[in-house]
Parts: sequence; structure tokens; C-alpha cells
Amino acid sequence: MADTDRASVHAWRTGRFAAGPWATPSVATVMSHPLVTVAANASLRQARDVMRAQGVHHLLLEDKGRLVAIVSDRDIDHAISPWADGPSATRRDDETLGRPVYSCATYSMRTIHYDAPIEEAAAVLLGDSISALPVVGVDGGIAGIVTARDLLRELLACHLDQ
Repeated sequence: MADTDRASVHAWRTGRFAAGPWATPSVATVMSHPLVTVAANASLRQARDVMRAQGVHHLLLEDKGRLVAIVSDRDIDHAISPWADGPSATRRDDETLGRPVYSCATYSMRTIHYDAPIEEAAAVLLGDSISALPVVGVDGGIAGIVTARDLLRELLACHLDQ
């Protein structure tokens, strides 16, 4: 590990956690839960409305009781017409909101285990140029989601505690 890599890893370490003064928090301590999900065949309008109502930027898609994909607000924004729901929208613009959300979702979801250190989550997010990772819990199911915002919130909390 290069010195610059070691320095960035140590930037996360604080005395706030019970495991010791240099303990690294796990993904479970910063993940968002409970999960916000929507049916895979829901419309883009429905998915957008759920995101707005719940104040989230990512949804997990369910099909027959299984989580099958992830979609971000940016995915939805790219899939709909920029004029949809606006005063100058045409019928064609508004029809884009009726498309199924599964049409713009990511099915090859990267996941991370709940007890992984947050540095690992940050490395995956940066390395894969993504903004969220579903978190695999003790039972092997998806227990939460960790986002770049969650990691930034934790970094700020660590900085304020010092």
C-alpha cells in the first residue's frame, strides 16, 4: 500500500467507535435503511414520485419478491423527456413518464457485505464510478444501501468529533 493510500485510510479512523481508538467503522454503521423499493414494472413517474416522497436518490427494484435491480434519480432523469410534466410538454414528452422503470435500471448490481470497512465501500464506489451499493446482511439478503452521501456524512462526523 502506498503512503498516500495509507494516509487516506487513516483519515477515516477516529476514537468514536467501541472497537478501539483506531477502529474503522463498518458499512453497517453508515448504511441507509430500511430499504426503499418499487416494483420493477412501475412507471418512471411512480418511481420518481417515490424518490421525492421518501427523500432518496436510489431505489431497489422488486420482481416477485426478489430485489433484481437498482435505479438512481439520474437514471430516471436521463430516461424521461426534460419537458415532461412542464407547461410546454407534448403528449410524447409526458408519455416518457409512463415507461417502466426497469427500462433504465442497472441489473448487474455491485454489493458489499455489512461488516466491510467503509474504505472498501468508498473504493468500490470510486473505482466503478457508481454512487450506491446495496449492503448484504447477515442472512445473505439486502439489509440496506450505502451511498457516497452516507460516506461523506460519516467523514464529516469523524472530522467534527476530533
